[in-house]
Amino acid sequence: MGYIYGDLLKAKQEIAACLNGNEKKYGTIWKIIDARWDKKFKTALHKAGYFLNPGLFYENKKEMEEGDLMEVVI
Repeated sequence: MGYIYGDLLKAKQEIAACLNGNEKKYGTIWKIIDARWDKKFKTALHKAGYFLNPGLFYENKKEMEEGDLMEVVI
């Protein structure tokens, strides 16, 4: 479960990078991803799986400490 959450985050970052950070170009794509994400994957269980996976944790340590993921575990 944690891999799905992490892969969706990474996909959004890569889409933005490919479009040179131009939000006007990738905004619609992100809205589609977010709509599906909110319905199926944005649950406490997926977030906890992402947070508790050591491989993902150390790869994205800054995001883990600053984001809303800490709230899920605490």
